[in-house]
Amino acid sequence: MPLSISVITSTYKLNYYITGLVRLIQGLCAGCAFPSSHGILANWCPPSERGRMGGFIYTGLYAGPVVGFFFGGFIAKYAGHYSIYYASAILGLIWSLAFVFLVYEKPSEHPTISEEELIYIEKSIAAVQSLYDEKETRSMDRVPWKAILISLPVWAICLAHFARGWTFYLLLTNQPAFLNAFGFGVTENGTLGSVPHIMTVIVALSSGFIADNMRLNLLWSTTNVRKIMTCTGYIIEGTCLIIMCQVTNPYIGIALLSIGVGSSGLMVSGWHLNHQDLAPRYASVLAGFTAVIGTSAGIISPIVAGILTKEQDLIGWRRVFTITSLVLFIASLFYMIFASGELQSWATRTQSEQKIRLNSEKLPPLLGSFQYNVQEGIHSRKQDKNNQQSVINGNH
Repeated sequence: MPLSISVITSTYKLNYYITGLVRLIQGLCAGCAFPSSHGILANWCPPSERGRMGGFIYTGLYAGPVVGFFFGGFIAKYAGHYSIYYASAILGLIWSLAFVFLVYEKPSEHPTISEEELIYIEKSIAAVQSLYDEKETRSMDRVPWKAILISLPVWAICLAHFARGWTFYLLLTNQPAFLNAFGFGVTENGTLGSVPHIMTVIVALSSGFIADNMRLNLLWSTTNVRKIMTCTGYIIEGTCLIIMCQVTNPYIGIALLSIGVGSSGLMVSGWHLNHQDLAPRYASVLAGFTAVIGTSAGIISPIVAGILTKEQDLIGWRRVFTITSLVLFIASLFYMIFASGELQSWATRTQSEQKIRLNSEKLPPLLGSFQYNVQEGIHSRKQDKNNQQSVINGNH
């Protein structure tokens, strides 16, 4: 991906179609990131800590625009437009190298993980995974596509993902033009444009702790937590966008945009983690499926914005944000009615799998009352090692 971004800078002036092809290749490669992250999380994230871990990890998705918008304006002004691509390529390369050498698919493969943490994670989620037939799990022809395609909870995630994709890509590609309509320059565009995404990062980080507290301390069901976090964020965002359509003061407009976009960070602990609730063994498959729907919104929304804002005035942007609000409200209503946080019947073969899954949802955090089981697991492992060593010594 960093290479493809760099190539854009060298092909842009040569051939428009080559640039488009490079962007297509970049998108195909980047499209694997979201589904694969769900697969890794399913192996690493205890159900009782899913909100905090997921909130922290997926906050990075919204921290990127913060860095891009904030520094992009300064880079373009003092180093030239193409320098933005070079800077992005360098950051992408650094991340890629760090990911290759530091990230492991499973806790058992990590060379420096403590035995206590390994036992805790295994007792939280590996009991479920051990019941899966690994070959069957990884075989695409075994994925219950028919059940997935007719599952309303899955389509609830799809519509929520579509609404997020609509607003996210709309702002990512058109926010500078919107701020220009308010009369802001290049530098102001970069600094003020980062504020809504800074708010999203703050809210997303907080939402993980809020969601886990609601489930563990207030004993709310996973279904209700996912619905509340998603719908609250989307309704606030849609309401702020509608109000923003009526204001002419640029700073009030930025404030409303920041509150609205920031509140959407709640959904990081909502539908964003819902794939693992419905089907942990198929989390990557579901994430890939919903990402197709969500990314399609990223194709449609910029086209709609381009058609409605040909004059680049506030009247056109009011129409764009009115449509965006409707998309958010419709997605919220559908998600509120049909979303679920329960393991789906098509995602498990036996009653024992479901029983273990439901019990694992109630596990306390690390070093809580679960600590005794952790110590017991460590003692058991050490005993097994001693027995194996005794057998080896006896043979000699």
